[in-house]
Amino acid sequence: MRNHGANALFLVILVMLCVDTSEQVPTTVDKVRITPANPNVGKLLELSNDTIAAASITLSDLLWYEYGGVRPEDIRGLTREQLTTRFDVVGTIDVIGRPDPKQHYQSQLIDALLKNHFHLKAHEDTETVSSKELRTSPGGMKLTLTPHCPCPPDVSTATHFVGHRVAMVALASWLSRKLNSEIADRTNLGGLYTIDLNWSPEGVALNFPPSYAPRISSLPPEDLLQMALDSQLGLSIETNHHQVTILTIDHIEIPSSLMGPFSQ
Repeated sequence: MRNHGANALFLVILVMLCVDTSEQVPTTVDKVRITPANPNVGKLLELSNDTIAAASITLSDLLWYEYGGVRPEDIRGLTREQLTTRFDVVGTIDVIGRPDPKQHYQSQLIDALLKNHFHLKAHEDTETVSSKELRTSPGGMKLTLTPHCPCPPDVSTATHFVGHRVAMVALASWLSRKLNSEIADRTNLGGLYTIDLNWSPEGVALNFPPSYAPRISSLPPEDLLQMALDSQLGLSIETNHHQVTILTIDHIEIPSSLMGPFSQ
C-alpha cells in the first residue's frame, strides 16, 4: 500500500510537470482588475509602459491588437456573445525581458492580459471563402452612358427595370437585394449609365434562337436575371474563391468576474 501511495504521488507530480505553461507570459508585476463594462463610460483603450486602462472594450478589440488587425468575422471558436460583450480593464503588468522598459510595448501588454487572465491559446490559419462579383462579360459591355438629365422616370416591375444615371456600385447593390446575396462591383466602370433590363422569359428569349424559348421559360427568375445581365448589358456575376487568414481560438477561460455576461 505504501508503494501504491508513492506511485500515485509520483504520477500526480509527473502530470503537473507535463502541463503546458509555455503560453504564460512571465511578469514581475501583474495586478489587473477585469469587471463588467460601466454603461456610463464610453469605449477607450489606453496603454503605457506597464499599465492598461480600458473601458467598454470587447475580446475582439483585444484580439485586434494581439493579431495585427484581425476582424471579428475572421475569428473562429468564440460565441457571438463572447465577441460582443463589453468589459472594463485596469491594472499594471510588468513583462519580463523588455530591452528598454521606457518604451511602450502595447503588444506585450495585450499578450500578457490575454494569456495570463483569459488563458488564451489560438493559432492562425487560412480558409477559402467565396464571394460574388459583378464584372464585364467576355463579349464586352452593352451599356449606354446617360446624357445629362432631365430623364424620364425610372420604371421597376417584377421582371423589368429601367433606370437612368445608375452607377455600377448602385447596380451591384440592387442586384444584391434582388438575388439575396452580397455582390461587389468589380467592373471598374465609372460614369452613370442607362439600365434597361428585362428578365421576363419573353424578354430574355429575344436574344436567343427561337429553339431556346421552351428551355428559357422553365428557368427560375434568378437564372433569367443573370442571363439578361449578360445578353442585354454585357455584365456577369462571377463567383470568386480566395484565401483569407483566420484566427482559431483553441482555448479561452473567461475571468470569473465576467462569467455572468459571458456564460452560454
